Amino acid sequence: METNIHYPTESSLIVDGVRKTIELCVKLSDVYDIVGWRQHDHLLKKVKQTARQIARIGARRGGQYKQRLADQYGKLLRRAEAILRRAAETCETLRYEYDLDIVSIAQMAEITVFIERTRQVCGTARRRVLEGETVPNALL
Repeated sequence: METNIHYPTESSLIVDGVRKTIELCVKLSDVYDIVGWRQHDHLLKKVKQTARQIARIGARRGGQYKQRLADQYGKLLRRAEAILRRAAETCETLRYEYDLDIVSIAQMAEITVFIERTRQVCGTARRRVLEGETVPNALL
């Protein structure tokens, strides 16, 4: 039987982590009226566009393949880190300036997990693509 299996790449894992982080932060910002997430759709769109560009470069390769891939990964990593930093700041603001209910505390814990995991994948991508390091599976 022939199947079409999508193996997660680092770029798709980064997009998934950023998407989920944004989604959870937007929910909390709506409940507590926190600024900074008004343009969440635009932020996610830019991350997805960059990931699609990485997928195109990876599929077609061509001239200066590694440099073009590194350029796009650099852009993706910068965008992801900015969003993750904003999410961490949102959690800090909520933690110290608001009286939170149990659901919000659970959502903040989930955001923290997504931030940590997405940063781990970003670190692996940085080492592999930008620094040219061979990253063994045991260290992923």
